[in-house]
Amino acid sequence: MGTFRIQLRQKISALIYFRADLRSNLLKPQIQMTKILLFAFLAVLLLAAPGFSQPSEKASNSERHIPAGATIEIVLINTPGINDETSRWEIDYQFGMVTDALLIEAHKRGDDDRIDDLIKQGSITQPLKPTENRKVTLQFPLNSDIQTLLMNQPSVSSEASMRQMTLEQSRERERRAQNFRFRSIVEIYDARLQRKVIVPLVGAWPYAVFPDARFEISIQIDANGAYVVKYPRPNGGGKTEIIKTHE
Repeated sequence: MGTFRIQLRQKISALIYFRADLRSNLLKPQIQMTKILLFAFLAVLLLAAPGFSQPSEKASNSERHIPAGATIEIVLINTPGINDETSRWEIDYQFGMVTDALLIEAHKRGDDDRIDDLIKQGSITQPLKPTENRKVTLQFPLNSDIQTLLMNQPSVSSEASMRQMTLEQSRERERRAQNFRFRSIVEIYDARLQRKVIVPLVGAWPYAVFPDARFEISIQIDANGAYVVKYPRPNGGGKTEIIKTHE
């Protein structure tokens, strides 16, 4: 398989993985430009960093543990009015699955929000007090059809072995490789700031990298209404990648 297609897959994985919802009608044009520039920087940083490629270990389908469900925790670490009785947040979300092939085609069309197999969508609204309300745990059952897709997930390969694939082998791999896809708009009304802070969340997590299907996203808002979002990062290690946006 050509070097170009490998590089394209890596770039799309990086771009989609950390992409905020740049086309949301809720965001101002200047915020969109900030996200675009920062997003491009993160993609370059990730592609240049050692260890970004997927690990080379292989597992047969019979050895694979297929999760019965996926879990996403969204945690609000802090916001100026977090202890105000009237502060609240609302989370609208969608969660599903999408293959590498569909992500690549969607990226070429400029439609990075693609979710192929929608598993669940919903909305949650609650005050920020008491303290336990600052963590929202979303559970997504994975039915037998989804589990079959995960069972047929291709084994993780090294970049060297991927270079030896034919174009057809590569495309077949892309048709089978599954990603957990999450899209959300979080609206946080901060009583001290006396306004809403809108935080778009977008994740595309490869099953090959996150086989336990557990993800945590944290949000922190400073006194000026700027927010920091931390996503789970590929290759584990408890590391996160930070996206910071100023309104």
